[in-house]
Amino acid sequence: MARRRPPRTPQQRPQPRAKAQPPVDDLPLLPEVRRALRSDDPWAVAMMASGIAWTMRHPADVGWSAGDLVDSFIGVDVRETTALLAALAPMVDHELSVTIRRALMRRTQPLPAALQALAQQVPVRGAHMTSPGDRGENLYLQLSLPDGGVVTWFVYVDYSLGTIVKDAFYAPQTIDQIWAWMQERSPGTEDAVWTELSHADVRARLELAIARHNEMLEGPVSDTWPMCQPLLEVSLATCPEGGDPRAGQSLPLDGAPLDLGPDDPVDGIFYEVDLPERAMALAIIGGMDLPDDPELYDAIWVMVTGPLAHGGDPLDLSEAAVVGILESVAPYLPLTDEVWPLVPEALRIMTRHAARVRSWPDGQEERVIAAIDAAERFYGSRMTTPEARERRRQMREATAITESGMEGYLLDSLASVVGGRDVLDALDTEPLPDELLDLTGVPEAARDRVTAIAAVLDTVMEDLFDGVEARTACRRVLAAIARTDHRVLMRGRVDTAAGAIAWIVANVNELTSPYGPVTMGDLMAACGIASGSVSQRATTLLGVLGIYRSEWSYGSLENVDPSWLVAEERAELVEEREAARRG
Repeated sequence: MARRRPPRTPQQRPQPRAKAQPPVDDLPLLPEVRRALRSDDPWAVAMMASGIAWTMRHPADVGWSAGDLVDSFIGVDVRETTALLAALAPMVDHELSVTIRRALMRRTQPLPAALQALAQQVPVRGAHMTSPGDRGENLYLQLSLPDGGVVTWFVYVDYSLGTIVKDAFYAPQTIDQIWAWMQERSPGTEDAVWTELSHADVRARLELAIARHNEMLEGPVSDTWPMCQPLLEVSLATCPEGGDPRAGQSLPLDGAPLDLGPDDPVDGIFYEVDLPERAMALAIIGGMDLPDDPELYDAIWVMVTGPLAHGGDPLDLSEAAVVGILESVAPYLPLTDEVWPLVPEALRIMTRHAARVRSWPDGQEERVIAAIDAAERFYGSRMTTPEARERRRQMREATAITESGMEGYLLDSLASVVGGRDVLDALDTEPLPDELLDLTGVPEAARDRVTAIAAVLDTVMEDLFDGVEARTACRRVLAAIARTDHRVLMRGRVDTAAGAIAWIVANVNELTSPYGPVTMGDLMAACGIASGSVSQRATTLLGVLGIYRSEWSYGSLENVDPSWLVAEERAELVEEREAARRG
C-alpha cells in the first residue's frame, strides 16, 4: 500500500502567481531591515519603524505623504516590508493602521513574536531616579514582551529648561540590571534616590513631558530622541490611564512653586532688573569683568530667565541644562561673532555663583564645568558654519527693532495667526452663533457622509465643551473641507474624520490640556477612537485648505480662519492686539 502524503499546510499549498514586484534593492531600507531582523535586539526593526513614523508626522519636511510610503511597502511583498508594516501598524493613525493590518492579513512571512505583536507588551515595573543637584530625573518603564523577553525604557526628563523629554532609549534588560550596571560604571550614583512609581504615574509624567517637547520649535535631539517617540508612545499606551504626573515629584513641574533657596542680593538682580543693570549683575557673579556688550547681556538674560517660564530655577544648573543651553539656546540667539564665543565662559561664571549660593554637594560644580568644557568644542564648530552665520544675521535683522517700530512688529506677528492685518483689525469677541451645518457647494453624493461626520462632532462638542461655539466651529471647518475637496472625507471611517476635525478645532482654540479638565485623549475617546493619533489625518484635511503642518505645528498657528475661533480665543488675540498698540 502506498504511503499517504500528509496534508499540505497553508504555506505548502500552491499559491496564485504573484504579480511582478519592484526589485527589492529599489527600497534601500530593506538590507538594513534584514540585518535588524537578525539582530539580538528585539526592537531593532521597531526602532527603525519608529523613526519612519516620526518622519511621517512631518510630511511637509520630506516631500512625500505617509500613505505613499505605506503603499510602497505594501507593493513589495517580502519579509522585510512585512516586518516594517507590522511595526508601523500601532504607531500611525487609525485609518492608515487599518490599511496596514489588511495588507498584513495577506502576508505569510514569519516574524519574531516581539514584532508581530508589538502592541501586546505588558508593563511590569515603573521607577524614577533623581540625583542631588540635578534638575531632572531618569524615568524607567520595564515591559514584558510577547516572546518572553524584557525591555526597559530609560527616559531623561529635564526640568531646568522646562518639563521636557531630553533623551530616551531602551535596553533589553530589567530595571535591576540597569541599576546594577549604573552603580558599577557611573560615579556618583551612590547618592541617587530611587523611587518606585505606578505604571499610570509613569505614563502621565512622560505624556506631559512629551507634549511639552513637541510644543518647542527646537526641542532637544539625541541619537535616539525624538525618533523613538512613536515606539515609546506604543509602550505608554499599555499602561493604565489616570496617573498623577507629579507623583513622587520633588522637582518643580510646570506651574509648581519655586524654592529659590537662601536669600541672596544677586538673586533679586537676576529676577528683576532693567537692561542697564545687567552688567552689574554679571560683575557681581563670579567677581570678574566681562565686555560691556549689551548683546552678551541679552544672551545671558535669555539663559537665566528662560527656565522661569517653565517653572525652573536658573541658579540650579545641571549638566544637562548647560549642554542644552549651548546646543539648543545660544545657537538661536542673534549674537555677533564677537559675542558668541563668550557665552561658555559666562556659563562658567553662572555655575560658580550657583554652586556657592545653592551650596551644591561636593563634585557637582566640577561636573557641570566639565560638561561646559566638553560641549564648548561642539558649540564652536556649530556656530561657525555658513548656515549658522546666516541664521544669526537674519535674526539680528529681525530683532533690530526701534521703539517706534515695535508696535508694527508685534502686530505683524499676531496678524500671521489669522492671515493678515486687516483680519486682525476686524476681530471681535462676540460668541460664535448657533448655526446649522452649511452644505452649500457640497456635492450631493457627499452630503450623507458629511452629515454623519457632523452628527458625531455635535454630540462630542455638546458633551465635552460649551455645546454651541465649539459645535459651530467644527461645522464650519467640516463644511470648508467638504466644499474644497469632499473626496478626503469619503475615505476611512466616520469617527476618524470626526476625530481629525475635532483635533483641529481643539488645537486652534486651545480646548484641551494635558492637565485637563479635557485632555486630547478624552476628546478622541469621545469621538470613538480608542487608540492611535489622528494628527496625521488632520494634517491631510488642513492641506486641502492650504494650511500645512510645517507652518503651524508646535503651537505656532498661522493663517487660521478666524471664523473657527471661539470668543475666548479671539478675546486673547484682541487683548494682545490692543496691548501692542499701547506699546
